[in-house]
Amino acid sequence: SVAEGSEVGKAELRRLFERGTVYADRWTGEIRSRLDVPDPLSEVVAEALGSKRSVVLAGNAGDGKSHLAQRALDRLPTRSCIEVTSDSLCPNPVPPEAIIFIRDASALSNAAVLDTTAATLSAGATLLMTINEGPLSSLAQIAPSSVFPSLRDALHRRAIGDSETQDDRFLIIN
Repeated sequence: SVAEGSEVGKAELRRLFERGTVYADRWTGEIRSRLDVPDPLSEVVAEALGSKRSVVLAGNAGDGKSHLAQRALDRLPTRSCIEVTSDSLCPNPVPPEAIIFIRDASALSNAAVLDTTAATLSAGATLLMTINEGPLSSLAQIAPSSVFPSLRDALHRRAIGDSETQDDRFLIIN
């Protein structure tokens, strides 16, 4: 069995994950580590964050956005990560070397998301945000001079198969 460290069990499960029959993001990081399941997206996100490129993970509830963000953060060498929540808003001033992490934009007010995003980008800090597509569209509508319209438009172009040009400061994953 996998729990006992059987190489046959590990290999079988690894093949299931790689075929897409089972989704690795539904299992704990500990189980994934023990199974040695490849996680190429977390490396892509970690590389972007490591090079001070902001990352927006968009999608539906339960898609694994927060899990992917946390796995990527776990891959980074020690670096200041400040999580913004309704109980802990964005610091003022924003430390330029920090990663500002909005784990779930829908858990914050629109004003808090807009203020945090603007403060982070103007300080030259790195933004990591997980957001559902509904709140992303709402933010794009209420703040047309923010980054949200271009993020929404890039996702829409991608969804219909058009080539996209996106802001080089952002890696957008959905």
